[in-house]
Amino acid sequence: MRVSVIIPLYNKAPYIEAALESALSQTHPVIEVIVVDDGSTDDGAERVAGCRDERVRLFRQANAGVSAARNAGIESASGQLIAFLDADDVYLPGFVQRVVELARAFPNAGVLATGYLRQPPGGIATEMRLHQSVQKIGVVPDFYRAWLGSSFFFTSSVAVRGALVHSD
Repeated sequence: MRVSVIIPLYNKAPYIEAALESALSQTHPVIEVIVVDDGSTDDGAERVAGCRDERVRLFRQANAGVSAARNAGIESASGQLIAFLDADDVYLPGFVQRVVELARAFPNAGVLATGYLRQPPGGIATEMRLHQSVQKIGVVPDFYRAWLGSSFFFTSSVAVRGALVHSD
């Protein structure tokens, strides 16, 4: 399954190389990492441009916000799955493999998510699990009700099916 990764970039130069490396070194290879520089004033875009991996594509735009940057990345993505990664986050090595397995196990699910680790600077990592209604693997039966109880995923733990976000 072809997977694209979208990274919106705005003034995250100290972190972008680790984010790129984590996306490029997945156990299930990604076909492309699209970085959309959203008008950064630091050297983050130059650090991306220095990456020699042919799967990395850099786009630049005037500052329009993180949603506009993600949307611009989606427009250029060609993957069957589109995963999102914030520029100051990293994927664990098996993240892409896991969302591919979920996509195969749940062919009617449009949005796929995993638990994640939250680690504040200098702090201890805390495991953030999926909603209690999903014991190990499964569909959240009532998303809106579940979301009221807790935010059980976040942008960097999500992938969507490309067919859902492309108009063609």
